[in-house]
Parts: sequence; C-alpha cells; structure tokens
Amino acid sequence: MLLLTLTYDVVFTIKTSSFVLQNQLHLIYQCVSTQLTCGTTVIKTGEIGSLVQQMARRDSTTKSSGFEKEYKVRLIVITVIY
Repeated sequence: MLLLTLTYDVVFTIKTSSFVLQNQLHLIYQCVSTQLTCGTTVIKTGEIGSLVQQMARRDSTTKSSGFEKEYKVRLIVITVIY
C-alpha cells in the first residue's frame, strides 16, 4: 500500500497539461489499489444464490454474518485508500 501511495504522489506531482490524463491516472490508481487490497470482486451470475446463502450464515463465534464481515473489511479499505 505504501508503494502505491508513493507512486500515486509522484505521478501527480508531474505537471501535465491535461486534466483528463490526471483523472485517468487517478482511476487507474484506484483500480489497482482496490484489486491489491480486496482481491477479485467479480461474481459469476450462476454463483450468486449460493454465495448469498453462504454469506448470510452467522459465525457461531463472532455472531456476525459474512455480509457484516465483508462490510467491515470494505470500510477499512475505503478509509485507508481515501
């Protein structure tokens, strides 16, 4: 994460004449950061039903569902990235 942050800062200190280029670089940075911190976030259509059932189950130890755990992870990631 530190490497990406440093790279992002260096890229944006380079003076460019195009606002569009800066936005494109920012989007690329966000996509790479999300992939590295969250992993694959694509779900196949046929797997949605079983995934929802799996994530709806509550952990007997923590008493939280997979949805709650995923939300907490995403909240941390968003806080770190932004």
